[in-house]
Amino acid sequence: MEVSPIGNNPEFVIKFYLPSALPSALRVLCGAKWPISFAFWRPMTTMQTPLKHYWQGMIFPRCGQCSMRMVGLHRCPMHPVFSGMMSCDNALIGTRGNLFRNSERMSRQRILCLGKFDGMHRGHLALLRRAAQYGAPTILRMTGMATVLGWIPRPPLVSEADRPRILSQWSAQLGHPIDVLRWPFAQLRHLHAQQFCQILAQDMHADVVVVGSDFRFGKDRQAGIEELCEEGRSVGIQVAVVPPELDEQVMISSTRIRSALAIGAVDEARRLYGRPHALCGRVVAGDGRGRTLGFPTANMGDVSNLVPAQGVYAAHAYLADGSRIKAAVNVGTAPTVATARESRVEAHLLDWSGDCYNQALRLDFIERIREERRFADRDDLMRQIEHDVQRVAIACDQRLEGES
Repeated sequence: MEVSPIGNNPEFVIKFYLPSALPSALRVLCGAKWPISFAFWRPMTTMQTPLKHYWQGMIFPRCGQCSMRMVGLHRCPMHPVFSGMMSCDNALIGTRGNLFRNSERMSRQRILCLGKFDGMHRGHLALLRRAAQYGAPTILRMTGMATVLGWIPRPPLVSEADRPRILSQWSAQLGHPIDVLRWPFAQLRHLHAQQFCQILAQDMHADVVVVGSDFRFGKDRQAGIEELCEEGRSVGIQVAVVPPELDEQVMISSTRIRSALAIGAVDEARRLYGRPHALCGRVVAGDGRGRTLGFPTANMGDVSNLVPAQGVYAAHAYLADGSRIKAAVNVGTAPTVATARESRVEAHLLDWSGDCYNQALRLDFIERIREERRFADRDDLMRQIEHDVQRVAIACDQRLEGES
């Protein structure tokens, strides 16, 4: 077992190997009834150590309810456990991604940006810009709302796999690292404004909270900016309110982006995002019809986010090795060469040859070239594809010139 202090604070990090009977061990270590908050990382068990897991815990004195003090998201397991913690009975609450990464994280000011951050668009970036005026921002994502409220499931605008890339770009723009925490909607939907702000202050140790002017919270969304400012002051939180980010005099929102993609307006979506709409998936085997036409395609499967309307698009394809390639993308059923086929995403990679099957693929949509339609015969189709490829090359070149 290793015990080491964190700076000059009366706090300790404990690292040790233990069998699964952790609760009993903690009683012995602490000499009290659950006066400890701890994080854990459990690697894959092996045949050699089937019962051993690696645990890292942190003991914090003076909890608000049983004389032990917790830092950040860590709370005494004797009391309600916040997202991201492992309680002493081995019940996982939330996700490991919510835990503090190091002691430096505990000492600096915490600035929280509240919202769903589902579309990661210019409006969200405006919140982070305001937060960055105070220091390194932390996104607090409200997640799981659709499931809790029984809404019809729909694909996300941004793939979870692509979020780190976007956050990295934003971090470079802001000059600060960006942390992300998750707050399950099921845990906050019935909170009153006072309870909501107390959690922000006591459990998350928020110093500054940044929200949009339309932010609503609390039980039945009854509370708004006025209540947040009032309750925030009572617990020592400064509230910063950011006005809406506008495009053509209309507020930017995830709903607007979805509406644009529903009609194939990827250029409008790009304006609202501040970047191209990116479709993420994996290259899977197709039926080989594109190759017989002289235009082989990479067929995208396992698509993890919202696909634009059917049509032909100019895009940049990014392969697993990081290479960027111009791509003519068809979203649809290919009615000229196939019948009764489900809609697919097929990308012809310009001036490229090779094997990319089973590799990750990202398509950044630049422009919609035309709608999908049925042609009289294969010759008409091939002539149209040749014309499409020319237009795609021009659109991609213009996009690159605009970036430079």
